[in-house]
Amino acid sequence: LGEEADAKLLIGDAALQSAFEDPTPHYDLGRLWLERTGLPMVFAVWAAPEPAPAGLQELEAALVASVRLARAEPEQLAFESSERYAYPPGFLARYFEKLHYSFGPRERAGLMTFLELARDAGELDEVPELRFITTVHASV
Repeated sequence: LGEEADAKLLIGDAALQSAFEDPTPHYDLGRLWLERTGLPMVFAVWAAPEPAPAGLQELEAALVASVRLARAEPEQLAFESSERYAYPPGFLARYFEKLHYSFGPRERAGLMTFLELARDAGELDEVPELRFITTVHASV
């Protein structure tokens, strides 16, 4: 994964591979964030510019359908993912169980706290103004 360092931040497939294969200590940033702030960590958001680009509702519907299918058939998802990525189904099932797709008041507070701390640390000039929709076309 590149040059030697005291620590590495890994996401996605690289994080899964490291968690499965690397015996060195790993830290779950979501858990550490929750312990320190009492709020959930928001790793990603579904965001779009205004006005919404063409095809956005169709893409949203496809994403929602995918999440619903994964929740309805978690064993099948773990099995198929195991065949594709060569990790044991149980390992992937535990990983998938930890993923959450909701974005309620606590997640919003967690995201805003992160942005405020980033500003205070000099990583952002200012906290960006975020506008949140109040309805979702196809909820999960």
